[in-house]
Amino acid sequence: MDTIYMLPFFLNKNGSDFIYDLKMSNDFFKSLENCDYKLILIYNQGCFTNEELDYYLSNYNIKFKILGNGINEGITFSRHSMINFIKENYNDTKYVAEVHLDMIFTPNWDKPLIYFLEKTKEPIVSPRIVYYEDNEYKATGKKESFTFPEGLDDKVKFMESICENRVDYGFVHPVIHRFNALKKINAYDINFLTGKQGYEDDSIILGYNYYMGTKENWAPKIYYKSCVYHKTIGQRNKLKELNEDFEKNLIGLKTQYGAYGQKELSRIYSNNESFKLNYETMLVDRDAALRLEDIKIYSDDVNNNYKSLDNYESRYILRTDNIMYKSIFDIPKEWWSRFYEYGWASNFAKEEDVVLDAGCGIIHPFKYYLASICSEVHAVDLDKRITSKEEVLLEHKSCFGEDSEYLVMEYLDQMTLKNENLASLSYDDETFDKIFCISVLHLLSEVSLLSVLTEIRRVLKNKGLLVITVDVPTIDIEKLVESIYEAGLVIKNNLYLTRYNNSIYSDLFDGLYCFRLLVTK
Repeated sequence: MDTIYMLPFFLNKNGSDFIYDLKMSNDFFKSLENCDYKLILIYNQGCFTNEELDYYLSNYNIKFKILGNGINEGITFSRHSMINFIKENYNDTKYVAEVHLDMIFTPNWDKPLIYFLEKTKEPIVSPRIVYYEDNEYKATGKKESFTFPEGLDDKVKFMESICENRVDYGFVHPVIHRFNALKKINAYDINFLTGKQGYEDDSIILGYNYYMGTKENWAPKIYYKSCVYHKTIGQRNKLKELNEDFEKNLIGLKTQYGAYGQKELSRIYSNNESFKLNYETMLVDRDAALRLEDIKIYSDDVNNNYKSLDNYESRYILRTDNIMYKSIFDIPKEWWSRFYEYGWASNFAKEEDVVLDAGCGIIHPFKYYLASICSEVHAVDLDKRITSKEEVLLEHKSCFGEDSEYLVMEYLDQMTLKNENLASLSYDDETFDKIFCISVLHLLSEVSLLSVLTEIRRVLKNKGLLVITVDVPTIDIEKLVESIYEAGLVIKNNLYLTRYNNSIYSDLFDGLYCFRLLVTK
């Protein structure tokens, strides 16, 4: 058996939405009829007896097996039971897909996802989903809402039209697992997850995180070549004592993976503060990190700390500044300042901008972040390989592994890459709204620096922004500022030359700090 679908089946017969839910169930099975012949393993959790459910399912051209006995034992228990059934009866299965009744599938939606798994080392992958939120239809990876057709066939055609060859970080249902990997992580362990619902997906993600190796900074991925409609019909939100079940499973998750499990989830779900808070509350000595902040590290003045959220300040980058851990893919830990440089620079990339990444580098990923945001992106570098898509992909695979190719392929087609000297650019006057020059200018001689700044001024629009970061003391900040003004540019807003105690620091090359400058014309 190549692929088995797992479906917890629950309809609330006494609920006010029963007729609507029944229609959605019909759309679910009708759409699966257009997929290649698969076994659907169904765990009966209520509404029908097994005999009634068997009769209901016989109306559809699908192959199915029924587990359970019509009692709602919860998501965790049903999934755990279905996995055990597959291990005992279909142990050679290659892939397992988790699906829900509130979904509509495009024909053979799983094929691109299985292709992705076959070409990478990833243990799981999700498709793009269309979903309903705040009275609007939306899709993962798209900012704008849209009108979603009414009929089943029209829905399917619409979803097929928004498939694209693109990979991004994220986790949504449905999800396809490599079954060999799923077996090794003891998925949905009911010894820990004792509630009916809650945090079961987080348990899966942590299991795979350790399976892949924490040194990899792994995170789940979405492959947009497949698209599925997933509208949460909400019957599980109506379960009694839902909060109690969530609390039970949170306790189980903390017991199973400890404080560092919560810390890893805060990395994977960087926009979710709850996991970070959970980690902090689990610390034995919560004041230890605060005491470390008080230790004199790089300054003779222990009180010489500074905090500011003003992105328009030009100054040394601080340990308290915002961090970007991912720019399409994970930023290597060895790039000590890039987390902060990208985190700051990203504040100035706007959807309507025409931008230039000046000195973009072959493997540095900020240009891909710009391509995901801005309307038009150009990137130039002295390295001749920058104009060869094959060379760029080869370098990415060499540095970041095979999977990185899928993360950058689409973005390469969304930008213009040129092999050019920053002192003699081919662009017309006042072409760019923003120019980003990340860790480049400190590599230039004083003569070259002035020529580059003068050329950048030429192609920058009036009142446009030049976003600069440099290593110190590799470059003399005061001389850089003089060159900026000599080139006819000006520092925007405030400039602070004080090096604070909490400035970021690396012991590379006998000690480096990082300075940021926001410049305008």
